[in-house]
Amino acid sequence: MTVLVMGDRVAVVVPPAQILVFEPDEADDLAALLDNAAEFAGEESAWASSTPI
Repeated sequence: MTVLVMGDRVAVVVPPAQILVFEPDEADDLAALLDNAAEFAGEESAWASSTPI
């Protein structure tokens, strides 16, 4: 699984036809990772919108 931050978007990429099953602590880790990615995406979006091209 790959988590990508693309501007103000977060993408989770998994191989086709794969199923991810998480233990509770793994699900917490994934949630924290996605929260961090979302915060980063928000910061990137704010930076991009305030920076002239």
